[in-house]
Amino acid sequence: MKLLARPILLAATVLLAVIFGGQLVVDAIPTQSFFSGLFSDATLPFSMHALLALPLLALVAEALWKNRVLQLPQPRVLVALIALIACLMLSVFSADAKWTAILTLFEWIAGILACLAVALTAGRDQGPRIILVGLATAGTILALRGSLEYGQMRAIDPSWRIFAGWVNQNALAGVLTLCWFAALALTVQGGRLHRLLATVASVLILFAIFLTGSKGGLLSCGFGFAILLTLQAVWGGWKSSVRPLVPMAIVAVMILGLKASTPQGQSSVVTRAAEASKQQEQSAGFRTRLWKSAAALAQKNPGGIGLGNYRYRSAQPGLTQPTHFAHSTYLQLAAEASWAAPLILLVMIALVFAEGVRGARSLPESKNLTRAAILSGLAASLLHNQIDSLLYHFGVAIAFFAMVGVSLMLSADGVGPEVVSAPQRRTLSVVGALALIWIAFTGSQLEWVKASDPSQTALAGPLDGEYWTLRAGTGQRTAKDLVEFYERAVRVTPSLRYWRLLGRAHAANGDREQAEKAFQEALKLDPNNLPTYELLMATREGDGAIRAARELLDRARSDANTILAIPESIATEPMKARLFLAQRAGEISQLDQAVKDWTRYFTITYPRVKMLGNFAGDTEASIKEYRDIAILSATLLLKHYREAGDPRSEEVGSRLAEFESIGTDGDFFIKK
Repeated sequence: MKLLARPILLAATVLLAVIFGGQLVVDAIPTQSFFSGLFSDATLPFSMHALLALPLLALVAEALWKNRVLQLPQPRVLVALIALIACLMLSVFSADAKWTAILTLFEWIAGILACLAVALTAGRDQGPRIILVGLATAGTILALRGSLEYGQMRAIDPSWRIFAGWVNQNALAGVLTLCWFAALALTVQGGRLHRLLATVASVLILFAIFLTGSKGGLLSCGFGFAILLTLQAVWGGWKSSVRPLVPMAIVAVMILGLKASTPQGQSSVVTRAAEASKQQEQSAGFRTRLWKSAAALAQKNPGGIGLGNYRYRSAQPGLTQPTHFAHSTYLQLAAEASWAAPLILLVMIALVFAEGVRGARSLPESKNLTRAAILSGLAASLLHNQIDSLLYHFGVAIAFFAMVGVSLMLSADGVGPEVVSAPQRRTLSVVGALALIWIAFTGSQLEWVKASDPSQTALAGPLDGEYWTLRAGTGQRTAKDLVEFYERAVRVTPSLRYWRLLGRAHAANGDREQAEKAFQEALKLDPNNLPTYELLMATREGDGAIRAARELLDRARSDANTILAIPESIATEPMKARLFLAQRAGEISQLDQAVKDWTRYFTITYPRVKMLGNFAGDTEASIKEYRDIAILSATLLLKHYREAGDPRSEEVGSRLAEFESIGTDGDFFIKK
């Protein structure tokens, strides 16, 4: 049992990482209790990730300290892993937001530690199987949680796409894909009961992947499944390739049953999948622009912009609005850490595949069939990583690299014993452990301070722009104080949001010139940013303000503001600019389009805000502001048409009545 203690600890860590590793480190969310925040879905994500990385670090550090002979990946695979780490570390030096780069580096290294921990501690017999059980169990838990979530939401929205505690459905589909292939690998091992349980797990997980509604997830599953059938047919004969079809058939029946139970005429997750082609043009168009944007950044910055810094520079090429991810792990790595990073990653995986295939005839059939499922899962994930930035999600990274390690352990010569001298082993163990523990501790402490009381001192606070912006919101701050805090923020994290905040602080302090400079810095990061043009419109005087309003309308017609990730999110800045031009420049004709656009907004976006409370940044409070602006626009236009005897006054009068009904019992846009 003692020999299995380390693989069990490793499997438990992987299991928890899959369940709790689906949130991103973004803006702080308030919390009062460290432990409640730690185990909530999104409050303290880095703290959770750091906690889950510590067992991996402990397993690797212990092996390096104690064992003179180490089971390590084959030298060429190990060299590729080390080269990848070195490439990611070097990118930190080119980052403008270095603290963000350090935290992102920590999460990538945690994933790589999962691979090394498998090689150093799992062994070749029971260990890999225990880790696969951990992955399959985690996937089953997420699948059950997601199925329960869908059951609760189905009456409200039959087309609901499940989250199961993850930040988005595509990332959830990405981690479930790895878990599904782990479950399929277990269907060829053990006794009848074990195989039955693995089959049940594979059915639940595959059905949950369908419930995510992720087209990329379904595509990658199909791709990986085709590879699985091929490998199992080659290594085990046609009978072996038939076995994985059983869970597929069961899930197909479940999907048909779900479709049959949906009332006729209602949309559902089934019809969404069936009608995927109708949404493909918008989705593919947006993704293509993201890929071009990431490639442009990589071309302009050969050394990379810094790991994790894509979120701050994504809109700089002018092709998209700001996004957190490039929807491609490879292109995002190229932008952040140079083209060498994705190339090294792909070479490493190619070497893992080569080891997985080499010498297969000398291995037992059951081990070959198991490895076939693992290699197929990695292949599926590689495809999905071109469609989404999956490896930037902690849970996916841990699962992916753990499966890389399992594949190497089950290969004929994937790992081998290496004699390493004590000074080298122990120096690496101590230095590496201390560095990662420092990042884990200071990152968790800073995250807790930001989420509970930003007025407290945080060890890494001076390195983090968000810390200074949150400090600016504590206590009684003058406009001069705000300028000082926001200047510190842009110094360490020069982001679009912080430059805008600094510009607003300068404007509040009466310094229009410095406000203009700050807004121009913001436009360097996103030349099509409508909120920044709105701030320029409000800050400038006379003709300068009018020019800003007209440029805002020009930018609103750009592809970056028309090809959107969320097409239901309609920008309100153009309607405000049209009202401004009508009032300041006498361009009353602008109001006709403004009224039409407000009608679209309240028809499409407003109901979603009403249902969710917050949709694409709009809230109930902002709806009240928009309602007043829409009413004023319609009132001025109606007056103009009546004075001119224009017959369109009747239609505008109807629009005005609809705007006035917003928020009342007779709300036109909610009742219709």
